[in-house]
Amino acid sequence: LTRRGCGRYNEALNVKGTALRARLRYVEERAGLEGYRRFVDALAPQTRAIVDARILASAWYPFAAFIDLCEVVDRQLGQGDLALCHELGRYSCDANLPTLYKIFFRMADVQYILRRAAAAWQVNYDQGSMTMVADEDHRAVLRMVVPRPHRAHCLSVRGWIVRAGELSGAKDVRVAERCRLEGDPHCEFELAWRDK
Repeated sequence: LTRRGCGRYNEALNVKGTALRARLRYVEERAGLEGYRRFVDALAPQTRAIVDARILASAWYPFAAFIDLCEVVDRQLGQGDLALCHELGRYSCDANLPTLYKIFFRMADVQYILRRAAAAWQVNYDQGSMTMVADEDHRAVLRMVVPRPHRAHCLSVRGWIVRAGELSGAKDVRVAERCRLEGDPHCEFELAWRDK
């Protein structure tokens, strides 16, 4: 993918189809059939080919296709500033967690869920990592390592993590973010919350 420069990002990194499918479902639910058609028509040709070929939940797809989907959704349904990507991450957390896991989330400790969310990185990405680097009472710091960060992805991950915390019963979840794109040494998400 080279349109809008998204091909520069993590050429070798792949994501699972569940991440792409959640974004397509978001558009279907919020934009209707006509809006969905406009969305697909606006995708880069390589991304359009992937969508037209039917995305499989367990298959690997280029990170650049994921970024293209996020950027087009944000332009068409958001303000074009990538802020909607946070909501896409929240939506993806809800869409990709079966009901059984949601029940489990409500019964588990917030820190445990965040540790499990970090460990789930390897299921959804074939490179990089997510680790919990601080684990304190009502506070946790998750560090994300990818070859090259992209703002749409960082915001999506932030939304997913916040929603995972909420599903486990955390209230008033606040997140402070550090990002390599802003000159920080690491991409990190510092979460704070109050009890259930």
